[in-house]
Amino acid sequence: MHDFPTEPLPDLTAPERAVRAAAFCFLLAEGEATVAAIGRETGLAQETTAAIVAQLDLRGAVTVDANGRISGSHGMSVVPAAYRLALPSGVRWVWCAEDAVGIPAALALDADVDGVCAVCGLSLPIRVRDGVPSAEAPVRVWLSEREEGVRPLDSL
Repeated sequence: MHDFPTEPLPDLTAPERAVRAAAFCFLLAEGEATVAAIGRETGLAQETTAAIVAQLDLRGAVTVDANGRISGSHGMSVVPAAYRLALPSGVRWVWCAEDAVGIPAALALDADVDGVCAVCGLSLPIRVRDGVPSAEAPVRVWLSEREEGVRPLDSL
Protein backbone atom coordinates (compact mmCIF):
# COMPACT_ATOMS: atom_id res chain seq x y z
CA MET A 1 0.00 0.00 0.00
CA HIS A 2 1.20 3.49 -0.81
CA ASP A 3 1.81 6.15 1.77
CA PHE A 4 -0.11 8.89 -0.01
CA PRO A 5 1.18 12.39 0.59
CA THR A 6 -1.15 14.71 2.43
CA GLU A 7 0.70 17.86 1.43
CA PRO A 8 1.45 19.25 -2.04
CA LEU A 9 4.68 18.16 -3.68
CA PRO A 10 6.21 21.55 -4.50
CA ASP A 11 9.61 20.07 -5.25
CA LEU A 12 8.45 18.25 -8.39
CA THR A 13 10.39 19.19 -11.51
CA ALA A 14 8.61 20.57 -14.57
CA PRO A 15 8.81 17.19 -16.38
CA GLU A 16 7.47 15.40 -13.27
CA ARG A 17 4.54 17.84 -13.06
CA ALA A 18 3.85 17.38 -16.78
CA VAL A 19 3.87 13.57 -16.50
CA ARG A 20 1.64 13.62 -13.42
CA ALA A 21 -0.83 16.02 -15.06
CA ALA A 22 -0.91 14.02 -18.30
CA ALA A 23 -1.52 10.82 -16.31
CA PHE A 24 -4.48 12.48 -14.57
CA CYS A 25 -5.95 13.69 -17.87
CA PHE A 26 -5.61 10.27 -19.51
CA LEU A 27 -7.10 8.49 -16.49
CA LEU A 28 -10.02 10.91 -16.45
CA ALA A 29 -10.73 10.88 -20.18
CA GLU A 30 -9.81 7.35 -21.19
CA GLY A 31 -9.57 5.27 -18.04
CA GLU A 32 -5.95 4.38 -18.68
CA ALA A 33 -2.61 6.14 -18.74
CA THR A 34 0.31 4.47 -20.47
CA VAL A 35 3.93 5.54 -20.48
CA ALA A 36 3.83 5.68 -24.29
CA ALA A 37 0.78 7.96 -24.39
CA ILE A 38 2.16 10.23 -21.68
CA GLY A 39 5.48 10.43 -23.51
CA ARG A 40 3.74 11.47 -26.72
CA GLU A 41 1.61 14.03 -24.87
CA THR A 42 4.53 15.58 -23.00
CA GLY A 43 7.13 15.23 -25.74
CA LEU A 44 9.40 13.21 -23.46
CA ALA A 45 11.23 10.08 -24.60
CA GLN A 46 9.59 6.83 -23.48
CA GLU A 47 12.61 5.91 -21.34
CA THR A 48 12.54 9.31 -19.65
CA THR A 49 8.79 9.06 -19.08
CA ALA A 50 9.13 5.56 -17.61
CA ALA A 51 11.87 6.74 -15.24
CA ILE A 52 9.78 9.72 -14.13
CA VAL A 53 6.72 7.50 -13.54
CA ALA A 54 8.86 5.15 -11.42
CA GLN A 55 10.13 8.07 -9.33
CA LEU A 56 6.64 9.54 -8.93
CA ASP A 57 5.37 6.13 -7.82
CA LEU A 58 8.12 5.86 -5.19
CA ARG A 59 7.19 9.32 -3.90
CA GLY A 60 3.46 8.53 -3.79
CA ALA A 61 2.68 11.13 -6.46
CA VAL A 62 1.16 8.51 -8.79
CA THR A 63 0.18 4.87 -8.32
CA VAL A 64 1.28 2.05 -10.56
CA ASP A 65 -0.44 -1.34 -10.58
CA ALA A 66 1.23 -4.78 -10.49
CA ASN A 67 1.36 -4.81 -14.31
CA GLY A 68 3.24 -1.50 -14.45
CA ARG A 69 0.24 0.55 -15.61
CA ILE A 70 -0.38 3.95 -14.10
CA SER A 71 -3.53 3.56 -12.02
CA GLY A 72 -3.77 6.86 -10.15
CA SER A 73 -2.69 10.49 -10.27
CA HIS A 74 -3.81 13.68 -8.50
CA GLY A 75 -6.37 11.66 -6.54
CA MET A 76 -8.01 10.15 -9.65
CA SER A 77 -7.82 6.36 -9.85
CA VAL A 78 -9.04 3.48 -11.98
CA VAL A 79 -8.70 1.13 -9.00
CA PRO A 80 -11.71 0.85 -6.67
CA ALA A 81 -11.20 3.15 -3.69
CA ALA A 82 -13.19 4.97 -1.03
CA TYR A 83 -15.28 7.13 -3.36
CA ARG A 84 -16.77 6.09 -6.69
CA LEU A 85 -17.40 8.72 -9.38
CA ALA A 86 -19.75 8.00 -12.27
CA LEU A 87 -18.55 10.48 -14.89
CA PRO A 88 -19.52 10.97 -18.54
CA SER A 89 -16.21 9.25 -19.41
CA GLY A 90 -16.93 6.25 -17.18
CA VAL A 91 -16.48 5.11 -13.61
CA ARG A 92 -13.41 6.32 -11.73
CA TRP A 93 -12.48 6.38 -8.05
CA VAL A 94 -10.87 8.92 -5.77
CA TRP A 95 -9.10 8.54 -2.44
CA CYS A 96 -10.83 11.23 -0.38
CA ALA A 97 -14.10 13.12 0.00
CA GLU A 98 -12.52 16.43 -1.01
CA ASP A 99 -11.44 14.95 -4.36
CA ALA A 100 -14.83 13.27 -4.81
CA VAL A 101 -16.52 16.67 -5.00
CA GLY A 102 -13.50 18.85 -5.79
CA ILE A 103 -12.43 17.19 -9.04
CA PRO A 104 -15.86 17.41 -10.72
CA ALA A 105 -16.30 20.93 -9.31
CA ALA A 106 -12.91 22.17 -10.53
CA LEU A 107 -13.50 20.72 -14.00
CA ALA A 108 -17.21 21.70 -14.21
CA LEU A 109 -18.18 18.05 -14.76
CA ASP A 110 -21.30 16.05 -14.11
CA ALA A 111 -20.69 13.25 -11.61
CA ASP A 112 -22.62 10.92 -9.36
CA VAL A 113 -20.50 10.37 -6.28
CA ASP A 114 -20.89 7.33 -4.05
CA GLY A 115 -18.95 7.02 -0.85
CA VAL A 116 -19.18 5.88 2.72
CA CYS A 117 -18.25 7.92 5.78
CA ALA A 118 -15.12 6.43 7.34
CA VAL A 119 -16.33 7.39 10.81
CA CYS A 120 -20.00 6.34 10.90
CA GLY A 121 -20.48 4.21 7.78
CA LEU A 122 -23.26 6.43 6.40
CA SER A 123 -23.70 6.25 2.62
CA LEU A 124 -22.73 9.55 0.99
CA PRO A 125 -24.41 9.93 -2.41
CA ILE A 126 -23.82 13.31 -4.04
CA ARG A 127 -24.95 14.53 -7.47
CA VAL A 128 -22.72 17.10 -9.14
CA ARG A 129 -23.99 18.89 -12.24
CA ASP A 130 -21.80 21.25 -14.23
CA GLY A 131 -19.42 21.19 -11.27
CA VAL A 132 -22.04 22.20 -8.70
CA PRO A 133 -22.91 19.75 -5.90
CA SER A 134 -26.61 19.27 -5.30
CA ALA A 135 -28.02 21.34 -2.45
CA GLU A 136 -29.98 18.25 -1.41
CA ALA A 137 -26.83 16.25 -0.63
CA PRO A 138 -27.17 14.91 2.91
CA VAL A 139 -23.57 15.68 3.76
CA ARG A 140 -21.37 18.53 4.85
CA VAL A 141 -17.60 18.75 4.93
CA TRP A 142 -15.69 20.58 7.58
CA LEU A 143 -11.96 20.99 7.85
CA SER A 144 -10.42 20.77 11.27
CA GLU A 145 -7.05 21.79 12.57
CA ARG A 146 -4.43 19.07 12.41
CA GLU A 147 -2.35 18.09 15.36
CA GLU A 148 1.28 19.09 14.78
CA GLY A 149 3.20 16.23 13.18
CA VAL A 150 0.13 14.03 12.66
CA ARG A 151 -0.95 13.29 9.12
CA PRO A 152 -4.68 12.74 8.54
CA LEU A 153 -4.18 9.13 7.44
CA ASP A 154 -2.20 8.40 10.61
CA SER A 155 -5.08 9.54 12.82
CA LEU A 156 -7.68 7.12 11.40
